[in-house]
Amino acid sequence: MKHITTISDKQLITVERTSYIDRHGMKQNGNNLYTILPIQQATDAFYPQQLDILESPGEHQRVTEEAPT
Repeated sequence: MKHITTISDKQLITVERTSYIDRHGMKQNGNNLYTILPIQQATDAFYPQQLDILESPGEHQRVTEEAPT
């Protein structure tokens, strides 16, 4: 479930919990329903996240130190 949460947080998929009513009328948990989101929507969500990370002072300093001169 850890990996599912990771890609769900990156907004690459959506996870929907399902349920069903059994023959005795009891509501039961079903399977998770995974939907792969369109690539354009995923990239539109991914780029702002990466820019936010890069704009943090520590990350910006780390990237500039690693950059070849």
